[in-house]
Amino acid sequence: MELEKLKTRLNNIGIVGEGLDLKSFAVTIPLVEEKGQWKILFQVRGKNLSQAGEVSLPGGRIEKGEKRKDAAIRETCEELLIDPSNIELIGQSDILVTQYGKIIYPFVIKILDKNKIGFSKDEVEEIFYVPIKFFIENEPKVMTVRVKTEPLEDFPYKLNVPASEYNWQEGRLNVYFYKYQNYIIWGLTAKIIYNFIQKIKNLGSEF
Repeated sequence: MELEKLKTRLNNIGIVGEGLDLKSFAVTIPLVEEKGQWKILFQVRGKNLSQAGEVSLPGGRIEKGEKRKDAAIRETCEELLIDPSNIELIGQSDILVTQYGKIIYPFVIKILDKNKIGFSKDEVEEIFYVPIKFFIENEPKVMTVRVKTEPLEDFPYKLNVPASEYNWQEGRLNVYFYKYQNYIIWGLTAKIIYNFIQKIKNLGSEF
């Protein structure tokens, strides 16, 4: 084994499980500047979608062969009816791997012209904006749920793995909630926003 080649390979960090059972999604955290104040755009999911009526960020499934950032921008353009030229990519936030077999890649973008924003009525019920200052000044409420591991019926018991007697671990999962006016921002969306806010809290008063 050539150690120099191994070092190069190990520097290209991936995510365990990616490409196997994980479903890959890309979302954007859209920033809009209005009268000197930075805001985040959110959308309420359309009535014909799963989790209808819940608050979400623009985004969706990454198609085969598609780059993650391209998927995030494509989905955002489709849902907000804007042209890619109206988007400035700022950077990528932390990757989120869920206990539900999903991996989510959040990208921070700036929408250059707020007046050109619309929304697809097939996917979005409405859009609204929340000042970043709100998230900086208001910690989310945190509720804890129990996560239990149970082997399925096709578990390979014939391999003499003592699964039936094994003490499978239980875990706890924090679920975040923000209440802004009449909107509840929670679940994975709130977790992505909470993580983003932790990154920018010390950047100064411009937010």
